[in-house]
Amino acid sequence: MAKEKKAVDSMAKDEIDLGEKKGAEQPGHDRKEISITRDRLLGSFDVERGRYEAVSRRIGMLQSAQFEILSVMEAIDEIGKAGKGHKVVVPLGAGIMMEASLDNTKKVMFSYAGGTVTHKAIPDVKEELKRRLELLKNENRQASVEREKIGKGLENLRNIITLADNNARKQTAASKGQGNV
Repeated sequence: MAKEKKAVDSMAKDEIDLGEKKGAEQPGHDRKEISITRDRLLGSFDVERGRYEAVSRRIGMLQSAQFEILSVMEAIDEIGKAGKGHKVVVPLGAGIMMEASLDNTKKVMFSYAGGTVTHKAIPDVKEELKRRLELLKNENRQASVEREKIGKGLENLRNIITLADNNARKQTAASKGQGNV
């Protein structure tokens, strides 16, 4: 029983008061008093920071995909301007390239989901790339809004943690001061 009481007392010391009594300062606003341990608050902060970082990584991938599409659209424009027999460098991967001559400057090979490849006219491919680019831009905007909301939540949690730490220091200093009287 004594061990349980000590555990409860030590938990109570780590609790943080995050609210005020119902209806306290502003009429019409229902406020509730809640208590949460500092460890739980820090855990929530870590979870939210993880979400923020994941959304940031997602935004980076979306931006890379947008850049890739823009680069391909530019390359397709240049292929369309080039004549038959024009020499180009074709990257094969792992830093390996080969020189090739263009045989057809009106169509390119287009890959669909599942590895299906077909020949498509350049204007059709450009339209599909524009559609994909718009989808990526929309998803990027949504992810940016989500990241901003999470960032604001992190800032609020950071402020609560700082406020709670300051209050705990004041209470500790006040209790030490009373013991000296």
